Amino acid sequence: MDCRIKLKMNKLKVLDLTGCRLLTRTPDFSKFTSLETLILARCVKLTTIDGSIGELKLLRTFNINGCKVLRKLPAKFGSLQSLIEIIMPHHYQHFKLPKTFGNLQSLSSFILDEHPGIKRLPKSIGRLVKLKRLSLCGCVGIKKLPSSIGEMKMLAELDLSKSGIVKLPDSIGSLKKLKVIKMSYTVIRNFPQTIGDVIKLKELHAKKCWNLTDENLKKIGNLSNLRILDISYTGVTSFPTVLGCLSRLETLEMSSSHLQEVPNLPSSLTHLHMQAPRFPSIPNLSSLVNLDYLELSILTGSMEEPDIARMNNSSEEQLIHLLPSSLSTLKLRGIHLLPPFSNLKKLSEMSIMEHPMSRFSISEDLIHLRILKLRKCKLLEKIPGLALLKNLWCLDLNRLESLVEIHECWNSNRGALPYCHVMR
Repeated sequence: MDCRIKLKMNKLKVLDLTGCRLLTRTPDFSKFTSLETLILARCVKLTTIDGSIGELKLLRTFNINGCKVLRKLPAKFGSLQSLIEIIMPHHYQHFKLPKTFGNLQSLSSFILDEHPGIKRLPKSIGRLVKLKRLSLCGCVGIKKLPSSIGEMKMLAELDLSKSGIVKLPDSIGSLKKLKVIKMSYTVIRNFPQTIGDVIKLKELHAKKCWNLTDENLKKIGNLSNLRILDISYTGVTSFPTVLGCLSRLETLEMSSSHLQEVPNLPSSLTHLHMQAPRFPSIPNLSSLVNLDYLELSILTGSMEEPDIARMNNSSEEQLIHLLPSSLSTLKLRGIHLLPPFSNLKKLSEMSIMEHPMSRFSISEDLIHLRILKLRKCKLLEKIPGLALLKNLWCLDLNRLESLVEIHECWNSNRGALPYCHVMR
């Protein structure tokens, strides 16, 4: 009888102990030599993983998600040469990765999200030569990356969002297959000198890196494959002219309380979002012939109410440029002088916020509009011409404190709008 059980254990490929709430220690794994998947999820009292786990030479998936009191992995864990995937727990307790962690030669993805209890990565992590994705999102306890990260030749995605990382190592320039860097919501002050060497980089996300400065920013101009660049809500004071050299850039998000001028931009852009304390005028974007989405915003102190007096008293002459005719979405916030709409035949969504106008007249140029949002326009009294918008299905009038009348949301041909929101 015992021999038959042993034989079955030797052939077992999946062991799922999910929710074994009283389990404090795993069994001896020496009899599970064929095991490929080990699931210990939600074993909330598990404190010890038996060192014999190192004998599972065929193990590919290891899941300890929800193991709230587990504090470490055994040193023998590094012997799992076939391991491809680790699903880690999310909790605030201290957790230690073994020094042998870098011996996991087959590991392709390591997601350590929302684990503030981990204070550092082992130096051996650079030996994970097949790792394609490393995510430390929310790991606020990790302050720096080992320089050995530059040895991870297959790494394609690095997510440091909301982590405690304060600096990117120069060795990041050795990651020739890296395509995505996410460092949003961190205190990183500058890009490394070698950022321009990450030649295959397609996405660079640095949103709300409030401490980010201009240092080494021009090196981004070497990233000829860059498609997405998000440097919104940062301490950057000026954007280098080399942005215009990024011939494949499609999405650009940039904003700063210090932004003074708009650089030359590549004609490849399809999505552009810019925020600044003030725009002397609507920037000349006529060269952006592929632009589909445009959002321009004036940053105010509270980000809630516009400074109407400042906009009305501006003595600086303002130029009005035609916007690209390719636009389907236009969003303007706090912009004093509106651009002409006569060439925007493809426009389907328009949002205007915090504009000091008393009247917003609808013309036939906007006949294709499906969504119209007029918000926080404190002086707006009338909106004549709404009946012209035959394709309109969403009308959002929010906090129009001076609005006197609106009676053209309905007509005999169309009936009521699918969505009409009026709030004062």
